[in-house]
Amino acid sequence: MRHSRLALAAVPIILTVTGCVTVAPGASPPASPAPTEAASSLPSPLVTSAPSATPQPPTQSPSATASAEPTASAALSATPVSAAPSADPVPSDSASAPSVPPVAPDSTLVFADSFDSDANGWGVVDVGFGSIEWFDGALAFAAESAQGSLQSTKPVPDGVAWEELGGSADFTPIEGSDTIMGLYCSPGDGTLIGGLVSVDGTWLVVAGTQDSVTVVDQGQVPEGALAVGQTSTVAFQCSGADDALSPMVRLAVGSEILATTEVPTEYASMPTFSTVGLWVEPVTPPMLVGVDEVRVVGRHVPRRETLGPPPTTAP
Repeated sequence: MRHSRLALAAVPIILTVTGCVTVAPGASPPASPAPTEAASSLPSPLVTSAPSATPQPPTQSPSATASAEPTASAALSATPVSAAPSADPVPSDSASAPSVPPVAPDSTLVFADSFDSDANGWGVVDVGFGSIEWFDGALAFAAESAQGSLQSTKPVPDGVAWEELGGSADFTPIEGSDTIMGLYCSPGDGTLIGGLVSVDGTWLVVAGTQDSVTVVDQGQVPEGALAVGQTSTVAFQCSGADDALSPMVRLAVGSEILATTEVPTEYASMPTFSTVGLWVEPVTPPMLVGVDEVRVVGRHVPRRETLGPPPTTAP
């Protein structure tokens, strides 16, 4: 993550539009005993086609969204809904990625983005309180006020539906001591599951729709794992539901696995996923976060109990 370059200049924010905005490249900007809900947004549905051995360009444009109200931050102090316990991830060794949990050996690289020259197909946006744009080797999320979350999404090549989808991204918060950031998966029908972490030390597993998200699990991140000015690898894995099991989210920061959480089916029941989202939300602005080195892998698996550790880097 080349955060030293990103820190040298502020990302411009256009303060002309408010509310919820979704744009495509080239277009103008138009989570408790009881669940905690708040507004959010997702991209439009994706097409689904047969898998391709070689990744191709996305079949549909990516999007960037800005929610009209705070979403994950509104649920940080809430008790999450009761989530079913899950088996601990299976440990294994990996010479290629010693700092993060290894991927399953039969995982397929879906895409990898280093943002060397542009946004690499991720959605960008300028709205009333913040922006997402490519800047100096990173995807930069900036905000001047805490009015909601900023989300950038990218469909998988060919709209392939993956039973397991996951990966990692390097997040570098330059400003914003309690910024929330992470990744999520969606099948493209307006629903999502994912994992988020707060710079001040909280992690969240969330599930939701275009209109609301629910915190289904939360806890504390190990001290020192996240800090302003520090690059941290946030890794995630989304596993789809089948006739016996609900969806599952695994979340890690660096080599520390934070969560292996079954998502209750009343909040999510998707069997497959075909898009990935980056979520950054200001709590105490101003906020500036650089995102780099996004790697996404997938597996076609018949049943989720056969899954290994969270996929975090490309095979």
